[in-house]
Amino acid sequence: MFDIKTGNVIIEETSLHKDQELDAITAGGISFFREFDIGNGWVHKNSGPYIFYGREIITSMAFLKNNLMSINIYIGDISATDSQQMKPEHDAF
Repeated sequence: MFDIKTGNVIIEETSLHKDQELDAITAGGISFFREFDIGNGWVHKNSGPYIFYGREIITSMAFLKNNLMSINIYIGDISATDSQQMKPEHDAF
């Protein structure tokens, strides 16, 4: 769920917000299936799938020195492989 007023994202009953520490996120039950360490303090981690508003969602969370900086979402149940075919569904979501 997205809380537009606070900017928080709630996944599996865990509320996520900017600057939240990685340890607090994993303690809340969020696990990751892929990690990409850029080597300069930035690490991107993928989590999911989750069901948001009836759609399968994968998240990509960007951490700087173990603090959450951003969350990107990807709709995982789209059958299209071309970005132009995916765009209308992402925009509608």
